[in-house]
This record gives sequence, C-alpha cells and structure tokens, in this order.
Amino acid sequence: MASFEVQERQVSMISPEKKLEDAHYSKLPFTTFDIMQKRSSMPYLQRVCFFESKGGSSSSNESLIERMKASLAKVLVDFYPLAGRLEIKNEGDRPVISCSGAGVEFCVADANVSLEELDYSQPRPWFSKLIKRGNYEFSGLSTNIPFITIQVTEFRCGGVCVAWSYDHLVMDGSSQWQFMCSWSEICRGLPISRPPTHDRFFEQQHEQFSSITPTSSLSCVFEDVSTGMEAKIFEFDDETIERLKFLASGRFSAFEVVASQVWIALCKARDLPASQKTSHQLPLNCRSRLSTPLPAGYFGNCVLCALAESTAGELVTGGLPFTAAVVHEAITSFKKDEIRSAIAIYNEDTKGTSPFSKGVTDGVDTWGGSSPRFPMYSLDFGWGKPAAVRHATKLWNGFCFYDPSPRGGKAIEATVYLSPETMAKFSEEVKTN
Repeated sequence: MASFEVQERQVSMISPEKKLEDAHYSKLPFTTFDIMQKRSSMPYLQRVCFFESKGGSSSSNESLIERMKASLAKVLVDFYPLAGRLEIKNEGDRPVISCSGAGVEFCVADANVSLEELDYSQPRPWFSKLIKRGNYEFSGLSTNIPFITIQVTEFRCGGVCVAWSYDHLVMDGSSQWQFMCSWSEICRGLPISRPPTHDRFFEQQHEQFSSITPTSSLSCVFEDVSTGMEAKIFEFDDETIERLKFLASGRFSAFEVVASQVWIALCKARDLPASQKTSHQLPLNCRSRLSTPLPAGYFGNCVLCALAESTAGELVTGGLPFTAAVVHEAITSFKKDEIRSAIAIYNEDTKGTSPFSKGVTDGVDTWGGSSPRFPMYSLDFGWGKPAAVRHATKLWNGFCFYDPSPRGGKAIEATVYLSPETMAKFSEEVKTN
C-alpha cells in the first residue's frame, strides 16, 4: 500500500439557514455540568465513522456531500448553540454561549488509498489524518473557535469517513449522538425524531447546584497525558455477555458485567496489592435523576460519574459476583443527593487546579466513558449504517470507552487505554474462556 495521505479539498463555515428569533436564548449560560466536563476532559473529543462503498459513482458521493452541507445548515436551526461561540465579557464573569450563528467548520478531503487497504478494526495513529483538529490543539479559552469541526474524507473506492472533533464544554455524549443522528435524518429527508431543548437556566430550580468560579474553572492547561499509552478494542459478544451474567450469579445488566470484568482484569494486569484501594468511575446520564427531571432531549451536558470503590483483593477474590454487585450498587444508588454531593466535592477538590494534577495517570483507578446505549450505528447520511465507529481521542492510563458493537444485540466494544506492558497482561486477563 502506498503511504496513506489525505488532502484537503474544501473548508467552509456552515451557519444556520435561519437566524435565531427568540432573544431570550441568544446568550445561553454554561451550566455546572458543562464546566465540570470541560475541566475533567480533553478540550476536544474525536470520533471517526467509516462508511463502505455501495458501488456508487464519485459524482453520487459529491451530490451526497453537498446534501450533507445543506442539511447541516438546516439542523443547526434546531441545534443553534453548536453554531455559536464562547463569550466572556469581563474577567471573572461566568462564560456564556453567544448564539451568533458564526457557524460550524466543515471540511471535505480526499484520501489516496481505498478503504479496503486500511485496517480500522482497532484504533490507529492515522485516524488523526481524518480529523480537522486534534484534541490537544486548544489548551485554553478562545472566543473564535468553532465548538465542532467536521471532516468528510472520500476514499478512492467510494468509501467515506465522517469524522468530527467537538468541545465537551457544549455537549455530552448523549447530545453528541442526538445532534449527529438528527443531522443524518434531515439529510435523508426525514423529520428530527428527538428535537433538542435548550433551557440551560434549569439550575435555578435545583437546590443541589453550588456555583463554580467560572473563568478559573475553564482556564486550566490541558496536558497530553496519553504519552506512552496505546488503545485496543475488546469485544464482548452476546454469547460472552450471557456467560459473564451466569458467572456473576445475579441479575445484572450487560454493561455492569462487562465493566466488572474490565475492572477485575485491570487489577490483575496492574499487579495491584490486595490492600490497594481502587475505583471505577461509571458515567451516568443525569437528566432523569434530577429532583426536577430534564427532558430526554435536553441538549448540553448532564452527566456525572457514579463511583464504584473497593480494594483490588476484594475484587479479585470475590470475582464477578462481588464486583458486579459493587458496580450495580454504585449505579442504582446514584440519585439527587449523590448528585448534590458529587458537585460539592468536585467544586472543592478542583479549585484552581488542573484536572490532570489529580492523579488520573496513577495506574490504580479506571475511568469509563461513552455508553452502549448510544445510537451510533443508526447514523445514516445515505451511505447506509457505519461499518465501524471508532475513537480517535488520545486518553490516559486506565480509561475505557464502552460502546455498542456493529454486531448489534447486546454486544459491547470496550476501548481500553494502557501502557504496552500492561496491555499485554490485560489482553490475557480479560478473556472469559
């Protein structure tokens, strides 16, 4: 195969086709959930979706890409915060989203190889060539950078990659897929199945929110903590998940047994002493968990992590029955009081500090991201469903994305980030047969 290269063909800024009419929503506040995600995550997160060739001509791809641009302008009328910019009027003021309609960056590019020549079954370094902007490119605050950048790359075979890089400050994973799937629906001439709502003033109705100093909370420098890490996908198919449920001896969900298996295997691969305290942070959609629930279509951030805690010895000795019970309890007990406590603890622990000074690379704990419930394989712009959806974000030691598998059913793909030495051990320990 020739050296893989990608050449930009066109870069444009796509704005909503209609201006925002309601002045009340022209300036939207960043919520506590937004600020917490910005401080706990990379500046920009990336996804790459591969669509195999359906045998169409190059001109049919061009027509579809033009339709994507037109439908992007349409969907941004509903998802108008994404087309805005960050705004801070005065030093110390809480930042807001200025819904100015400045636009979303849209790039079209060409690859010099066929998709069949590339192996995208696992995360690859060349994914970065398919993304307009990288996740460490922006380390501070900027008022002129788009909240999302999209790149469509066409391969010689007619296959396509749709990739994007977005700021977690504006939306969580649930909202990310709500936007992408809504865009694809409009592109296919369909109405939006889950319209967004934008009432970011809801904190005034909830007593569990304490304010976070705005500017200092967003001005921390993001360091590249992925140095020396490698990423690998481990698939848990339906049969494997049923086996794990049987071994867990309880009525646990597919996610609970997979997260438990990953956690146990990490303790073994890291050779943690039996007395070592360890945790697994489990991301939860809190829209329905607030004292006054938010609509399912709320667009923004509304996710916190339940904390499953134990010792390495208890997890390894107790196996799946014990570990799945710990994970299950952490998830089911996370209610409005836990939300208030999590926000208060976070607010106090991270005042004036970088999130990466809190020991995220300690080689002891595990962090979860994404969700097997996300509708990523419903994304269809006209090429059919994706052949694969991958992460291109570089993350730290012990991070694990839990995604649905293209196989469908209950199957889950776990994308794990570890050092090469630990990854080799983990690959053996995580096996279930």
